[in-house]
Amino acid sequence: MNTLRKTTLILAVALAADRWLAGALLALALWLLRYDIARRTVKQTGMTRYIAVCLLAGYVWLLVGGVLRLGWGGVPAGPIYDALLHSVLR
Repeated sequence: MNTLRKTTLILAVALAADRWLAGALLALALWLLRYDIARRTVKQTGMTRYIAVCLLAGYVWLLVGGVLRLGWGGVPAGPIYDALLHSVLR
């Protein structure tokens, strides 16, 4: 197998893995937004409400990360890469 074919195969696998990761992030975020108890505890007061709001905000950011990765996955550098990285890892 020559170098060009190996490189093409590696890039194709990386892009497929990136799309799979985007789907997994989207599925997880949607499942959490639908079934997590935070949707009910956000109606309470005090620390319970604060934690629920923080969890729901995190689920929204997970959803944003999945959408960004689905649309612009595989970007090697730049502002889109920074958005992809920090939407999920920070």
